[in-house]
Amino acid sequence: MEALKIAPQISVEQLVQPGILDEQAMASAAPHHLNDPAPTAVIATPSPPFPLQPQVWQAYSAVSVCAFRNYTRVLLDLLMHQPTSLANRRFELEAFIVLLHYSHKWWGYARQVMGSIFTTRNPHHIRDEERSDYAVRLWLGCRDLIAPEDYMMAPEQERKANEWMRQSVYRMMIRYLSDRDGKWKEDVSKEDLDMCEEWAQSIHNSRYYEPEIAPGDEPEVVPSDEPEVVPVITVPKQESLESPSQITQIQRDLRARLAPTARVNFRGSVGYQNATTRWSAGHHPDFAAVVMPTSTEDVAASIKLANMLGVPFLAVNRGHGTAMDINDCRHGINIHIRTLDSITFAEDGQSAVLGGGVYGDQVVRSLAARGKATATGACTCVGLLGPGLGGGLGRYQGFYGLVADNILEMTVVTAKGSIVTASDRQNAELFWAMRGAGHNFGIVTQIKYKIYDDVVPDWWIATYHFTKEYIDQVFEVLNQLNGNGSQPKELTTYTVLVFDREVSHEPFIVVTIYFAGSATIGQIYAQPLLNLNPFCITNRTVPYPDLADAVGTGTSSPLCQQPGNSAAVYPVGLLIFNTTAIHQVYDIYSDLVTNYPDFSHSIVQLEAYPVEKIQSVNPETTAYAHREDNLLVSLLSIYTPSTTNDIIALKYGRQIRDAFHAGQPGRQLNAYVNYASGDETMEQMYGHEEWRLEKLRRLKEEWDPQGRFGFYHPIR
Repeated sequence: MEALKIAPQISVEQLVQPGILDEQAMASAAPHHLNDPAPTAVIATPSPPFPLQPQVWQAYSAVSVCAFRNYTRVLLDLLMHQPTSLANRRFELEAFIVLLHYSHKWWGYARQVMGSIFTTRNPHHIRDEERSDYAVRLWLGCRDLIAPEDYMMAPEQERKANEWMRQSVYRMMIRYLSDRDGKWKEDVSKEDLDMCEEWAQSIHNSRYYEPEIAPGDEPEVVPSDEPEVVPVITVPKQESLESPSQITQIQRDLRARLAPTARVNFRGSVGYQNATTRWSAGHHPDFAAVVMPTSTEDVAASIKLANMLGVPFLAVNRGHGTAMDINDCRHGINIHIRTLDSITFAEDGQSAVLGGGVYGDQVVRSLAARGKATATGACTCVGLLGPGLGGGLGRYQGFYGLVADNILEMTVVTAKGSIVTASDRQNAELFWAMRGAGHNFGIVTQIKYKIYDDVVPDWWIATYHFTKEYIDQVFEVLNQLNGNGSQPKELTTYTVLVFDREVSHEPFIVVTIYFAGSATIGQIYAQPLLNLNPFCITNRTVPYPDLADAVGTGTSSPLCQQPGNSAAVYPVGLLIFNTTAIHQVYDIYSDLVTNYPDFSHSIVQLEAYPVEKIQSVNPETTAYAHREDNLLVSLLSIYTPSTTNDIIALKYGRQIRDAFHAGQPGRQLNAYVNYASGDETMEQMYGHEEWRLEKLRRLKEEWDPQGRFGFYHPIR
């Protein structure tokens, strides 16, 4: 293909003046097939100022003719009616914002749209009113481009806005030249890509968009060869880290600051791929670099460099977090603390010093080898401190309490890159906040942790399968076993609604009994379930280190791996099981898994851990706010990633959450922060007491005033 000739000066001002885009043309604008001839009927005179191949024409027409009509309609529709993940449409929204700001013709409309949103609501109100991530992102994008007093361009932002616009147009065109998987369409040539860049550059250089830049101070922009489309502006304020020169500078800066044993990985490397692959494909923060630290000082150095560059950072261990906010981390630094996995035992045998990157199975097996045990999460494939900073529920909590309750001391790297110790004696208020809301305040690189003699090395487990006709009887038994929170410390029940076409054409109930002790005693607690004649029964005794693998929550279990799927959780804390509500939940769940095959592996979880040890702790002593809950229930949606499925997951997640909550009238909704999806309120995640939220906000302002730890259910 011959290289396309492009006019050197193409003004976007020309594209929005009457005679090129008139109202009638806008009204009749529609997408065009790649093989169709250039749709000149849609554009009034003059014609496009340079020749276009058919596939490039679609990109050009999308940016010029259809942008305002289509993007405005899609944006406002999704804003008001269809909350969904922003990740799959972030580039269109980015370009929409840019075009609004740069168009004289549409400035009045842009001001009206943005003003109606921003003058009456902040992004948190928008989220509360289910306007979803689109409204939040629109506010975030515009916040850095417009002066709040009149919604006009702030002069000091001119240069930044121009560069953002240029990259936005380029990326929009790239999007139209790639398929849904991000690969180039077969008939796209290098000349087409060069044409996109030259066209976008010509816009950037046009008179209308030429900023005042001092000689020698021109920004260097080298567009990536990858088809991946990523936004440029996120929160906190940042610059793009995509150009080779910037990457090289980051490499030099990081390696100069890190220990020789630390590693830095960039896109394209095996280390980068391994460190950025997550449990849920729908939760994918974007990283320009991955730091594999070997010390607390490496973590501090990484944070300081991120602050100096104005880019976000995120501590990552096993990658199981499913908070919506994780997707807001763009072009950041992944501080991969999995490498901080040391375990050192105290001589007295009552504590151990654990690295911030240890995970459940590692801790369980290391302790068991020494005849010790401690509190960990129920899924041993996840990190210890990810759950621990939000509380940390698990099967041994009847003996030892929450993970958070067993932390004696923490080494914390703060938002400024300072290294501090948090305990009851040092930085006591920070220590309070870290145990229940810790993701908001720092990166924990090391803890001193309680350990205990393992007095119950073997556990008895049994499963009982029932059809839906037994809902009332099964949950009556489970309420009796729970005893309104008084169940024995040795006993845990884990019940799921599950769908398996090889077993049944409709969902069924599986109850699992975990008993820390002999089968003889465990069977006494299980006998009422056995009396209901389940259609399938299994039971066995296993050493505790093998328990998670035996029940499907260990490191090799499909549930812990589920490569390529997305996941979303919608939790509710309860006092008792309300059978009327569970019937409603069953019907909603059945509708989901039988009508949407992509969701067939989803489950409803109904967890009953022993809580007397947890409830014996004064709730004011930590930031964990839900000690009064006896039960934890949730929909765990597991599905094939897509924007449509994101919407379906949100719809059914909220319906099931609402049905569970309706079964406890007069009680406020509690959402376990480690399960929370991100559409919950701060009160629901961090407690409804006014004093508790005021304290958290005050400490957030003290320790992280810029909101650098803002990607996991942030305190606002």
